[in-house]
Amino acid sequence: MGKNEHINHETASRLKRRPLRHLNEVREGIKVSFEYFPPRTSAATESFELTSKTLNKFQPAFTSMTYGAGGSSETESFAALRQLKKLTTQQVAAHITWFGQSRDEVDGLAERLAQMGVRRLVALRGEFPEANHPNFHPDGYHSTADMIAGLKQLYPFDISVAGYPEVHPKAASAQTDLDVLKSKVDAGADRVLCQFCYDSDQFLRFRDKAVAGGITAPIIPGILPINDFKKVEAFASKCGASIPRSIAELLSDINDQQEIFDVVSATITAEFCTRLIDNGVVDFHFYTLNHDRLTRAICYILGLREKNETHATAVVANRASFA
Repeated sequence: MGKNEHINHETASRLKRRPLRHLNEVREGIKVSFEYFPPRTSAATESFELTSKTLNKFQPAFTSMTYGAGGSSETESFAALRQLKKLTTQQVAAHITWFGQSRDEVDGLAERLAQMGVRRLVALRGEFPEANHPNFHPDGYHSTADMIAGLKQLYPFDISVAGYPEVHPKAASAQTDLDVLKSKVDAGADRVLCQFCYDSDQFLRFRDKAVAGGITAPIIPGILPINDFKKVEAFASKCGASIPRSIAELLSDINDQQEIFDVVSATITAEFCTRLIDNGVVDFHFYTLNHDRLTRAICYILGLREKNETHATAVVANRASFA
């Protein structure tokens, strides 16, 4: 193959993966969900409400609210959860953790959530803020799988769990990490929401190994649009995620040029999603960080369109009771 012929072949291969190819092909098949965290100031609350109202127009499969994120209290988390339920027409998922708590405390929290009409949970280990607190409460759950089994006995919750394409930073090995994930699914988890990842091949390898290992629940990629490269880079280093060198070099040079940065960042993430679409992925979970700008742009590139619904629809949806 000559030089020019090789270049043309490379260009053709790249164009085949571009997001625009999918606008009419898979528009009806793409499903998204959005995650938020409790705002802690009046300005942050206003921004969160606007973001939620905007992204809800994409009719997500569900939205989720983190619990105690960024040092927020239980009171702030519940207030944010109640506000999210008022703002969205879709089902809301609440995060729930077991680390350092008694079984009664965890079950009591689940009871409160059920009374609020929350039918979905995101079950996580959690981290206790006090370094000298024992890892396991003597009367508590001993693993996320243990908690899932217990919660399923309380109510028919729809439960999501976390998956790590690049391996949990505290896991002994990749196989151990997959074994733990399988135990959570076997205990009753309904889906796997993955830690964010920017390497499509990395995610696909993880998915294929999980499926080959007998994990039958849907495995959904976590999408974190890069609004600020330095902040996301620091966040990634804390949770065991990585940013490919090619993306780092591209974005770090334009981190202070917001207009062009947004265009490049949205394009990078949309192409990542498109690569996954080419390999059968149709569900995407967005970690919004309470911003809608890039998430909205990426949803548009993937073919989703905003739809307005009446408040009456929201009221009916949010009053849905357990079957």
